[in-house]
Amino acid sequence: TGHPRIRWCISAPTMRVPTLLDTPLPAYLATRAAVRCALDAGLESVAIPGMGTGTGGLAPREAAAAMLWGIRDALYPPVFPASLADVLSF
Repeated sequence: TGHPRIRWCISAPTMRVPTLLDTPLPAYLATRAAVRCALDAGLESVAIPGMGTGTGGLAPREAAAAMLWGIRDALYPPVFPASLADVLSF
């Protein structure tokens, strides 16, 4: 960024074109991407705005829940099932 105290800026948009969101999935995906990028860069902390709550129109609680899942899945990636039997046993 050129600022001594704010050295990084991660851009993780929730949508390609400004529109109202009908699902919190973009907030989840953008948050997960931002946290994964921060991890790859070796950052120790990150500030994330309310993804999808502006133009996207998501309710703050809905966005926060999706963002929390995105953070969790970035920090602790889910294990991909080894077989169809694993999926069916879920």
